[in-house]
Parts: sequence; C-alpha cells; structure tokens
Amino acid sequence: MCHYLISLSDKLRVDSAQDSEPDIIDGAGAETGHVIRTTTVSYISEHVVRTGSFEVVFQAKCRETGEIVAIKKVLQDKRYKNRELQIMQMLDHLNIVSLKHCFFSTIDKEEVYLNLVLEFVPETVYHIARNYSRINQRMPLIYVKLYTYQICRALAYIHNGIGICHRDIKPQNLLVNPHTHQLKLCDFGSAKVLSEPDRIVGELLQLGGYLKLIELGLEDCANESIDAQKVFGYALYKDGKDTTLSYPLEASAHMDQFIFSLVLTLVHYTCFSISLQLPSMVLST
Repeated sequence: MCHYLISLSDKLRVDSAQDSEPDIIDGAGAETGHVIRTTTVSYISEHVVRTGSFEVVFQAKCRETGEIVAIKKVLQDKRYKNRELQIMQMLDHLNIVSLKHCFFSTIDKEEVYLNLVLEFVPETVYHIARNYSRINQRMPLIYVKLYTYQICRALAYIHNGIGICHRDIKPQNLLVNPHTHQLKLCDFGSAKVLSEPDRIVGELLQLGGYLKLIELGLEDCANESIDAQKVFGYALYKDGKDTTLSYPLEASAHMDQFIFSLVLTLVHYTCFSISLQLPSMVLST
C-alpha cells in the first residue's frame, strides 16, 4: 500500500513536469460577453453559475466549436497549496466531470487565477431535490437509486483506483444531466492525495454523538477496530498549574455544549493551553 501511494505522489510530480505550461492570460473575466483568448482557443463568457470565497464558476462558449463549457476561476492564494489542476489531470471516469483545458489569468492587482475549463453539466442534485421539495413531492425512488449508484462508482474510482479523497461531497457538487440523469462529481478544490504520512487528522466525536450511537445500538461503530483513539477529557495548563475536565459517560449530552462554551471562554480571556486526554472518540479522516 505504501509503495502504491509513493508511486502516486511520484506520478503527480512527473505529470506536472511533462504537461506543457498553461497559457497565462491578462484579465480573463467572467463578465457576460467577455472574450477570453488563449494561444489555441477562445471563449466568450455567458453568465455566472455560482460564486465562492476564492472562486467563480461561469458558463462560456467556445468560439471555434460552439461547445458550451464551464470555466472555474480560482484565486491562487500563496498561503494554501492548490493541487486541483494536477488531480483533475489524473481523472478519467464517466461519473467525474472532465477537464478540457486550463490556463492562468491575471488582473491589475497582479493576482493570479487558475482557470479550469470543464464540461458543462446544467443541473445539480441540490437543485433537483429542492425543486421536488417546493412542490411537496419526494424525489422518485428510481432517481435516488440511480444517483446513489453513480456516486458510489465515482468514489470507488477515486478512492481505490487513483488514491484520492474528495473531502467535499455535497449535493451542490453532484452535477446531473436532467435528460439522461447521468451524474458527475465535481469540485476537487479540497481533494487530497491519500499519502500515509499526511492522513491522520483528528476530528472529535463528542460525548452526545457517542451516547446516541449507544442508544441506537451502534456503539460497535466506534470500537478499537477503526482508526481512532479514545479521549477521556481535557487538560488545562497555566502558570505551572493544571486541572482536568473529564468526559463521564453517564453525563447528559448537554455536557458537550458546556465544555465547548468553557473552552471558548478560556481561550478568549486567558492564555490557558489545552490538550486532549486520552473517552469521547477521535476519528481519523
């Protein structure tokens, strides 16, 4: 397994070195009617599809072929490592949105943007589900099964075939062709290559959540067979003094809110240092 993951990391570096450098365009904007010219092809912006904190996705048309595409324009923040382009170049699956072209663009402030030209898929699972909700109807079970099956196919491919974790699965990132109901997973901006040294990231399953597992008879889901570590409480340190806040299993679920509020108060008003004592449960992602 480790050999495979190392080879995958090497593949990323090799692919990055072998691929020709993307075009750098001055002032490629998302405004309607704006023409974006690269060395090989040009696009005309039509309208914005969605926006985010560091990105904007807009529909565009290729002037040479008339093909409708989606262009995802992402700010290249130097504080964060963006491997979306490298990851997208590795993917080739019927249930994953395909990358057609890419280029970089700059504006007056000398900010650099990565532009990913993707196949255009007009709908999302989020919009489809919301439309059914508005008319007080349930989504037909055949569509639920069909979408679920395609999601599983996409995840099996990226997890087992490529070794990538998407890390942002949500209805807005599940594109759907409303005519064929083919589903495609998109937005790999948070995706990460699953390399062994970087995998362990703690996420706390608070006491209330653990008690609910017990209430439902699912406590075996959080036993020693999973990649997790028990947490017995918090340890607080200041000026050579220390105290502890335990996680008694018989406590009510409101204990979570109490401890969370207390920790926020301590962090805000003092210089306490806080560490986790080894139960609650820390799950690895």
